[in-house]
Amino acid sequence: MPTVPAAKTPVRRRKPANRRHEDALAVPRRLPRGLASLPQDVVVLSQRARLVEATAHVVAEKGYAAATVADIIGHAGVSRATFYELYSDKEDCFLSCFTGLARTHNQVVADVLKGPGPLPQRLVAGIRAYLRRVDADHWYARAFVAEAEGASPRIREAFEHAKDEMDRALRAWFREVLEAHPEVPPAGAATRELLRAGLSGFVIGRVRAGSTVLEPETPALAAFVFATLGLYGWARRVASPSTRFGSPLR
Repeated sequence: MPTVPAAKTPVRRRKPANRRHEDALAVPRRLPRGLASLPQDVVVLSQRARLVEATAHVVAEKGYAAATVADIIGHAGVSRATFYELYSDKEDCFLSCFTGLARTHNQVVADVLKGPGPLPQRLVAGIRAYLRRVDADHWYARAFVAEAEGASPRIREAFEHAKDEMDRALRAWFREVLEAHPEVPPAGAATRELLRAGLSGFVIGRVRAGSTVLEPETPALAAFVFATLGLYGWARRVASPSTRFGSPLR
């Protein structure tokens, strides 16, 4: 008799870390009873969402080094077997969460910086949008922004990549400034490094100190960016939203 080929078990392909995080945040954290009647993708997304939320709370409270898989699954109400179906280990889980959060934050800034409107107002609006996003994601910021720099080599690499993305958005905005105002001198590598360290260091320091409202610091951070880039005229006028910015240098 001819043999019937065995059915192949479908292979679950992992999405990129940032897409996994974004999908997880788009579904309910808790599902109704009777999971067998629900599509498997919905169940998996709910489990991811609960693990993302749990990772944020556990790492924010204990720090990355002290947090354990047992802590995360206990907070999420997810089994250890389910955790390891979704992530290879604690680092993989954290990295997935961090990458998605960083991508969301950076995209908010990039969209505002390349949007319509006068150049100085766009910079101020971009910084305000970023700080507002950090405020809204306070638990996530405490866990994934404040802890990423010292978590592990892979996570530090992702952290530096996230800062690279922010740098690119700022450089694109500054290129527009140079085109619109030829009298403005270009920024050197040291200036860009100062901006990178200053902006990220400020946010990380405030989040680690327990600050939950950073948006009011928008004028100070915008003035820092303007002054560092030699845009002293805009730096002096940034504190008055109703003022026309005028010349970037005077």
